[in-house]
Amino acid sequence: MVYDNSMIMANKRETLVLFIGDILALIISLFLALMVRYGGVPSGNLFLSHLIPFSFLFAASILVYFVAGLYEKRTLMLRRRISQTLLNVQITNALIAIVFFYFVPYFDISPKLFLFIYLFLALILTTIWRLIALVLFESKKKQPALLIAKKNSHAAAEIYNEINNNPRYGISFIEWLDAAAFKDEMKNNPHGVAQGTTKIVADVLEHIRQKSITFIAAD
Repeated sequence: MVYDNSMIMANKRETLVLFIGDILALIISLFLALMVRYGGVPSGNLFLSHLIPFSFLFAASILVYFVAGLYEKRTLMLRRRISQTLLNVQITNALIAIVFFYFVPYFDISPKLFLFIYLFLALILTTIWRLIALVLFESKKKQPALLIAKKNSHAAAEIYNEINNNPRYGISFIEWLDAAAFKDEMKNNPHGVAQGTTKIVADVLEHIRQKSITFIAAD
């Protein structure tokens, strides 16, 4: 399947923005948890004394996000799925945090309730951030696209549904031409494969002209 350079660059840019936003959400969650714990704005020394051990948890959380696919092309999933996915991820993060702060003597954070305050705030803030990201990356107007692939191709169907059902992409497939039918048409053309190929190219160009297609994906 072929994508243009602008889509590839957009995906990389969105992944970086999501990564930075997640880190900031985790740091802010720690800051707010300290405010709740101590009833006011924490001092710089207090914040740093917690930031250092929590940086290990931040790294583990980001790793869990990667494993959960939150930085893949499906990162900006439908709103109804974001909260559930992040909840599952945060449960995993909670288990990791318990190992860090309950069973590793080096990480001496007290009281332990503070840890769960942080996890709760992290869940809330990361969910809010992902919902904001969904709006930020949502394409306002999609460009018409053409897909040329076998109609019985599972990979092609996956790409078709991914593009058309995800607001992050700037294109939408308005037509799917069957590549298998093209192959049969070339073979069965009475004037030979060359002329059959020429006719297919002409038909595709006519589709592009009539429907103002700006992007083609072919398999």
